[in-house]
Amino acid sequence: YSNLSGVNSYQNGTYDLINETTVFVFRFSTAIMKTFLLAPPAIYYNPYKEMRPTCLNEMGGFPTPTTKSQLKDALQDVLGNSEK
Repeated sequence: YSNLSGVNSYQNGTYDLINETTVFVFRFSTAIMKTFLLAPPAIYYNPYKEMRPTCLNEMGGFPTPTTKSQLKDALQDVLGNSEK
């Protein structure tokens, strides 16, 4: 049993979360497939440079920052260039 009372959590489903977000930042989640269907921009944040094959070959589809600075830049780019 884990006590997550001090952690922000979302009470609705994944689709609702994605539909309500401006940019979906994720780590190792199949939810990225849902973002492709629902169309908000996505960022795969991988600060530990883990080698999960699911998101390593993004073919330019979404940013893949590995540092906080890169994440900040990716968020600014996505939010500033919504036409992409």
